[in-house]
Amino acid sequence: MHGSTASKKDKINSLFALEIVDVSEDHMRYVTFQLFKAKLNYGVLKCPQNQKNLGNLCKLYGLFNLYQDCTACFESGYFQNGQQS
Repeated sequence: MHGSTASKKDKINSLFALEIVDVSEDHMRYVTFQLFKAKLNYGVLKCPQNQKNLGNLCKLYGLFNLYQDCTACFESGYFQNGQQS
C-alpha cells in the first residue's frame, strides 16, 4: 500500500478488513472445536474405542490450532503468567 493512490480511509478499511478475516477464521476454529468436543461428550458413540480415538483426535485438533496461533489465547487472558492448569 506504500506509494498507493488510495486514500487514508481506504487504507484503514483494508487493514480492518484483514483483521476481520483473521478474527472470523479464529472464530470458526473455536466453534468447530467446541462442537466436536460437545458431540463427543453427548454420548452418541456406542463403541468405547471409537469414543477414545475421536477424543484423541479432538485433542490433537485443539493442540494443532493452538500451535498455529496461540496469540488469541494470550490476549484474551486464557493463559496467565505463572498459571499452570
